[in-house]
Amino acid sequence: MRRSITLVISLLMMASMTYAQKPSGYNLKQGDKFTMTRVTDVATKQQAMGQSTEISEITTVVEALEVIAVSNNVYTIKSTPTKRKLAISAPMMSQEMNSDLDGNQNLPFKMLTGESYSFTMDKFGKILQFKD
Repeated sequence: MRRSITLVISLLMMASMTYAQKPSGYNLKQGDKFTMTRVTDVATKQQAMGQSTEISEITTVVEALEVIAVSNNVYTIKSTPTKRKLAISAPMMSQEMNSDLDGNQNLPFKMLTGESYSFTMDKFGKILQFKD
């Protein structure tokens, strides 16, 4: 009796751990809105002829996301970049480009903000298609 109870408890624990590890996916609805901030920090080290140098590059992108359609667990999402920033730091040089600032060096990033595109993804976050 004790052995069968232990076996049943073990099976229940294994089943609950198996189901707990499976992601259930997103449950989004049309009209849901989100803001996503992505920061990428890349450090590059170079060595040549006995000298070494290090370059740091930090990119920040802020995007407004809106679910515009839902069909059979496939979401169509509109993405609009609202801010872009790039900061490069290297020996004898540093540069920053920011869509929020004025100046010719910031113009390319200003042009990239506000331009929307859409994509479709499944409920697990796999991108299926880019549009626009």
